Amino acid sequence: MVTENNGSARNKPRLDYIDWLKGIGILIIMWGHLYESPAKEFTNSFKVPLFFVLSGVLIGLNLTDDKSIDMKKITVKKLKSLMIPYLWFSLFDCIYDMVVYHQLSTVERIGYATVTGRGLYTLWFLPALFLAVVGFYCISNMAQKSSIALKGRSGKENRNANAFLIIALLLCLVITCLLNYGFIRLQDALSGSVYSFVSYPFLTIFHAMVGLVFTIIGFFLGRYLKKPQFKITLIVGIVAFSLGLILNLYCKNVDLNMGSLGNLPALFYLTAVLISVGGYSLCHFCRIQKCYLL
Repeated sequence: MVTENNGSARNKPRLDYIDWLKGIGILIIMWGHLYESPAKEFTNSFKVPLFFVLSGVLIGLNLTDDKSIDMKKITVKKLKSLMIPYLWFSLFDCIYDMVVYHQLSTVERIGYATVTGRGLYTLWFLPALFLAVVGFYCISNMAQKSSIALKGRSGKENRNANAFLIIALLLCLVITCLLNYGFIRLQDALSGSVYSFVSYPFLTIFHAMVGLVFTIIGFFLGRYLKKPQFKITLIVGIVAFSLGLILNLYCKNVDLNMGSLGNLPALFYLTAVLISVGGYSLCHFCRIQKCYLL
C-alpha cells in the first residue's frame, strides 16, 4: 500500500537542489513574460513542464508503503495550496476589470474562464497542477484497489504497478495529441468568442493531462533516482540536457496556454522530458558535489 508521507513539513529537510531548479524555472518564466525575444519561444517547450516533473519527483521521493492513500486529505491539501490562491487571483482580476474598464463582458469572460478551470493568462497552471497531482493519486489509488502496489514486495507486483502508470501515461499522450489537433480545427471553424466558449473546458482537460504526463514521468524519476551514483548523475545530466537543447531548436510554436503542442507534439514531449531530467540530474549532481566537498 502507498501513501504520501504526511509528516510535519517542519520536520522534513528541504531538498535544496529541487529549490534551485524551481528558482531557475521561475526566473525563466518571469523573463519570458517581461521581454519579447526569440529566446522566449525557445523556452516554451520546457519551462512549464519542468514544474510538473518536479511535482512528480517530490511524490516519488515522499511516497511510503505502509498506509493506504488518503484521497480526502490529499485533495483538501491541494485545494488549499493551489485552488484557493487561484480563486483569489481570479477575483482580484475580475474586480480590477470592473473598476478600471467598466466592461461587463470582460467580467463574464473572466468568470467563465475561472469556473471552467481554464484560468486567465498564466493562472491556468494552478488548476492544471491540482488536477494532475490529484489525478496521479487517483490512478495510484485505483492501482491499489486492483491489488497492485506501487512498490510491492515482489518484482512482479512492482512491474504491474509500473505498467498501470505507463498505460495511463500513454492514454494521456494520445488524448492530448487529439485535443491539440482539435483546437486547430476549431479555430478554423469558429469565431473568436464562440471558440473561447467551446474550447475553455477542453483546454482545462488538455492542461491537466499534459501535466499528468509529466507528473508520472517525474514520479519515476524521483522513485528510481533517490540515491543516484555520482558519475551516473553527471553523465545523465549532461547528455539529457544537451540533447534536449539541440532538439528544442526544431520544436516550434509550442503554447500550452492556448493548447498547442507545437509543430511536432512527439518532439515537444521528448524535448521537455530530456531538459527536465537533465536539469534535475545536474542540480542533484551539484548537491552531491557540495556534500562531497564539505
